[in-house]
This record gives sequence, C-alpha cells and structure tokens, in this order.
Amino acid sequence: MEKNINILIVSDSFNYNCGVSKHLYYLVSELPQNVNAYFLIPGGTAIELLNSAQMKYFIEPSLSYQKRGILNLVKAMVSIYRFVIKLKIDIIHSHNYYAANAAGVVGMFTNIKTIQTIHSYFKREGVLKKYSADYYIYVNEYLVNKAKEEKEYHKKRMRVINNGVIINPVGNNNERKDKNDKLELLVASRLIYQKGIQTVIEAISLLSGEDREKLNFSIAGIGEFKSTLQQYAIEKNVNANFLGEVIEMSNLLMSCDIFVFSSYIDGLPMVLLEAGAHECFIITSDFNGILSIFRPGIDGFIYDKYSARQLSDAISKSIIIGNERLKYIDSFKSVINKSFTSEIMAKNTYNYYLEILKYSDSI
Repeated sequence: MEKNINILIVSDSFNYNCGVSKHLYYLVSELPQNVNAYFLIPGGTAIELLNSAQMKYFIEPSLSYQKRGILNLVKAMVSIYRFVIKLKIDIIHSHNYYAANAAGVVGMFTNIKTIQTIHSYFKREGVLKKYSADYYIYVNEYLVNKAKEEKEYHKKRMRVINNGVIINPVGNNNERKDKNDKLELLVASRLIYQKGIQTVIEAISLLSGEDREKLNFSIAGIGEFKSTLQQYAIEKNVNANFLGEVIEMSNLLMSCDIFVFSSYIDGLPMVLLEAGAHECFIITSDFNGILSIFRPGIDGFIYDKYSARQLSDAISKSIIIGNERLKYIDSFKSVINKSFTSEIMAKNTYNYYLEILKYSDSI
C-alpha cells in the first residue's frame, strides 16, 4: 500500500472561466487516492465546485494578488505555516508568484519542499521573486525557454508537465448545429486587454454582410475591460452577446461551432484544450507557445495576434469550408487525447511528487 502524501495547493483565486482554477480542479480530480490535496485560497466564484466535488479547502483572504502588500504577505506566510504544521504537509504547491513567495519562506523555515507551477510568461513587477520555489513545473517548452533567457532555468529541479482536460464523449458534431443554421462563434476568457477580444470584434466588423448573417457571436467571461468591449462593439456595429461568467462551460462549448482564442500572451490555455476536446473548430492567435500544442492548417487556423484582417479572413474561410471543418476538429482532438488529458497531467504530477519526496528523504 502506497504511503499517503499531503499536498497544500496555494493559489490566489478559484473562479469559473479561470484557466489556473480549471487546471487545479482537473489535477486534484485525477490524483491517486493516497494523495490528500488541500486548497488554500482567498476565495472565488467557483467555491461551490469544490463543495460539490467534496474537495478540501481553506479560505485565506491575504493570498489575493489584488490585495498584495507587506502586511498581507506576512499574513499569508503565517497562514501557510499554520496549515503546514496542522495538516502535516509534505509538499507546498503554489500556482502564482505571489503565493510562491509566501510559500518559499515557509518552506525555508520548515524544510518542507515547495513546487511552483509556471502557467504563463509575464514580466515581473515589484520586489517579489518571479521564481520562488525548490522545484518547478512548466506547462510547456516555451516557458522553459523564457526561464533560460531570464537565467532562472533549473534543469535538475524542473519538469515540463502539459496541462490536461477531462475528455467526455461529445457525439456527432453535425448534431450540434443551431436550428436556424447559424454558426455559433464563441470567445471565452477574462475580459482584459491582453486577451485580445477587441481584435475579434474588429475582425467581425470586417466580414462581409453575408458572412456576418451566418454567425451568432458570443463572449463568455467577466473582467475590468467589459464596458470598453461593449462600447467598442457598438462603435463597430457588431452584435456581440456578452454572456458574463458561465458556470456550465461544457454545455456552452457543446453548442459552439467556431471557437476563437485571441490572447496576445499565454502559456498553455485550458480553455483552448477544452474547446478542442468538445469538438469546436479552432481559430487561434499566434501567441508564443501555441506551436507546442497546435499545428496550423492541420488542427485549425492560426492568425497574427494583432491582425484583425487575418482573423477576419480565417473566420470567413471557416464558414466557406463547411463540413470540412470536421477533419481539423478530429485532428486536434486526437492531439489532445494523446498528450493533453487530465489523467496524463495528474499521473506526471504525481510521479514528480514522488521523485521530490524520494530525493528529499535521501539527503
């Protein structure tokens, strides 16, 4: 019988329509039964998801990145330390650099090993370290290369573990079409400038009137940029249906024909994998890292992330090719089934936990 392992998962939120939150939910859902995973989070809109899955969690408001500051950082350290001792934690696994800094200090005092998952590339701001753990998980090779550029590459203390999603049977793609013969075009992300949704709105404004009549355009998500995007859609005379935060994302993806991922910068986006797993036709921006998971012209279409014209042409082409979209859909889903399932992600993460603990015991 395998020994129980206690993991404290530390993050700065747990929300619907958040890639990191989905990553954590899928990961914990698939970990072996001998792993006791505890969430330490400041709260979030998807707490009910943890309740329904009977996952163990604790609320610590000081972990919120939006409320970061010296006092809250100290509070976060104290809280992490308290739970490490109380729950006899073996590994602290953090999922953003603010939480990783707090966890790193606790790890030094308790000799508990820390892991930091690097989900995306960003430029560090402030005094906190961007990389602050004993061990690292990168969700794709691009992020490893960025760490090398920043002289923060730790060959003996890192592992590339791709994100993964749960694969559920979807059924015949043709049966999902809207009864009015319009194609459902969907964007789903946080509503912030960096997600590039303004480029999608402009791209749709450049479509011919005939093509625009063939589409229903929806935007799922919440964020500070919502009112700006709504005003921009009005200015561009684009009929955009703002859905807000969507709890049952699977149902929405089931009805989606064309999924546009428009981010200017990202790591290995969960929502892109989910859209592919739900058999949506994919049009994606050429954000750094996309080529590690997606083959342009084979798995779907790709466009210059700042070019509304290229995106508009890609949307128009996806309308014209009709049922030929199915060959791209099948191709990308095959890629996901082979390399990007939650089962694979959890297995690789668990094996990494075991290696770290075995190495620690040998010292």
